[in-house]
Amino acid sequence: MKLAVQFGTDLFGGVDLPVTISETIREQLAKALATGRTLHSITIESGVHWGHLGRFLRGQRGLSGRSLDRLAEVLGVVAVVRRRTRRHS
Repeated sequence: MKLAVQFGTDLFGGVDLPVTISETIREQLAKALATGRTLHSITIESGVHWGHLGRFLRGQRGLSGRSLDRLAEVLGVVAVVRRRTRRHS
């Protein structure tokens, strides 16, 4: 299942969305673990060290862009970019 995330907008009808890509991936990682996936299996699939994942999950450290890309792929996170519409004054 892919999750479309549109940062800073109300894409899902009033649901508060995470603001950053890191927050989105952290949230999806927590959901994956809560539904039975293991940190070990995510480590194997993503190539990101389990210790780094644990500290990232607890908010104790960030991850590199490359690691975030790997996790996004494994967790099915997709960022959707929308062009801003001009407001007429």
